[in-house]
Amino acid sequence: SQLSTECSTDNDECTVQHCDGAGQCVINPEAELPQACLSDITKDSKVSQAMPNSNFGLGQYMIVNPKQGGIDRSYIRVDASPLIGQSVSDADLKVYVYYTGNNVVGRAIDAYYCKDHDFIETTINWNNQPLDSNCARAENYTITNTVVAGAPLTFHTFDLTNETNFDLLNGDGLFTIVLRSPDENTGVADNSRFVQYITKDYVDAAFRPTMVIVP
Repeated sequence: SQLSTECSTDNDECTVQHCDGAGQCVINPEAELPQACLSDITKDSKVSQAMPNSNFGLGQYMIVNPKQGGIDRSYIRVDASPLIGQSVSDADLKVYVYYTGNNVVGRAIDAYYCKDHDFIETTINWNNQPLDSNCARAENYTITNTVVAGAPLTFHTFDLTNETNFDLLNGDGLFTIVLRSPDENTGVADNSRFVQYITKDYVDAAFRPTMVIVP
């Protein structure tokens, strides 16, 4: 068979194959992968200071909240390993917002990059969360509008290009992003600054978090 004639030995669109000129159907390293194959959000969860032993990993929502004594953080696991050894021109984490408190406009959400940190989606909680000093703040997103519950049209975007490239060239392409408020432990006494995000378990796939990567 002719070299580079398209062929397939499976139904996986993320393994683009061609003929090797010797009658074998093999993966084509030169082929461009579809956007959906470049990376994936494999798991996510919130952790709650007010419910430190509780796990929320299979819920449809995750929260960032700086309320004193009631802090919430969101954990997102990214798999960009199909691009290992390469560099990308742009990599953005896109997370849809389901609901916010009334005083979030002008406040920030910090995205922390944790290179070698993993978590178990069904057991992560406040007490065992892997956020530590080895995680570095990667991006700071300033909120521009409030969101009324049930209208998930607003999304927050975090530019993680540098961190993604670092992991692809120096790691395994697997990393954890922690979303948290820089207003933690500043005496915020009410729930007016929370952001409720949509998780990968949300019923409508169009609003689940994604990594938007441009090779």
